Amino acid sequence: MDAKHKLLVHHEVTNDGNDSGQAARQATAAKEVLRVDSLIAVADAGFYSEAQLAACEQAIITATPDKHQAITAEGRLSGAQFHCIPGADVYVCPGGEVLRPQGKPAPIHGILRQCYTRSARACQGCPPKGICLPEKTGRRQIYRSEHAPVAEAHRRRMVEEGAERMRQRASLVEHPFGTLKRWFGWDHFLVRGFEKVRGGMSLMVLGYNLTRVINILGLQAFRDYCAQRLPSGWMTTQAVVAA
Repeated sequence: MDAKHKLLVHHEVTNDGNDSGQAARQATAAKEVLRVDSLIAVADAGFYSEAQLAACEQAIITATPDKHQAITAEGRLSGAQFHCIPGADVYVCPGGEVLRPQGKPAPIHGILRQCYTRSARACQGCPPKGICLPEKTGRRQIYRSEHAPVAEAHRRRMVEEGAERMRQRASLVEHPFGTLKRWFGWDHFLVRGFEKVRGGMSLMVLGYNLTRVINILGLQAFRDYCAQRLPSGWMTTQAVVAA
């Protein structure tokens, strides 16, 4: 949905189990529909993925999906509170201790990640251990992905403008669901199979957008525009059917 006219500019029905691999594809499709050179794409936490952030950056899309804060919510220290020193290739924990690279970068879920850690003995005597490690974990490990610079830039953006972006997202994209379900009375798909379901979704999006366009232009202006688009002679060649 675009922020200026509140029109649904792109939609897609999928059966993926989650949205973590959707951000770049959906934002790129919206960018093509809008015919713009760059785009700011706002999404909820389900769309967050470092690989997707990197793909969006390559497509000149500034992606600002929110990110789950499960560890912080539990009262523990998150990885964001460990500071990387690039020149020294180490991380420094909130307790001032140094975590060094262990081994070589290895793929985890398709992304190369470098592990940083310290000995379990050193972590046992660290004052913040109680809020850093779960009870049965011996030492802290931080994984830095190949997309870390993109993820860190995203983190800074979210600190600066994240709250406002999420409020904007909620006011834009949640509203159509309410309209389709409550006003249009469409709260579930009535057919089966991708082709039919996607067709049903397209019809509902078309109806929603037509309603928006009429509200923006006014009924008479919309009728005048449609009349201008009619092929020459269309009105005189159509049959009249009455019942």
